[in-house]
Amino acid sequence: MDEDTRVITGATLVALAGGMVAFLAFTGRGRDALRHVGPALDDVSNTLHDIRAIVQKVEGLVRETQATVTDFRAAFPSTNTPDDPQDAPYGV
Repeated sequence: MDEDTRVITGATLVALAGGMVAFLAFTGRGRDALRHVGPALDDVSNTLHDIRAIVQKVEGLVRETQATVTDFRAAFPSTNTPDDPQDAPYGV
């Protein structure tokens, strides 16, 4: 990308950003949009918080399940030996 292309791209981006700010600050529709952005961001934040809480609950459930399986294995140790062909799964 040459120097002229970078200058034109930069100027275009600045003009678009300025247009957005002007729209949001100086028009009724823009101000209405800004009023709706705050509650919408609060909704997104609450949703993300809820998702995080669910993930933490699932992680706790996985840990409990792993502990239960470990306890079960300790209570009922396997008596099968890998050298015994009768105990091989599916008769292999």
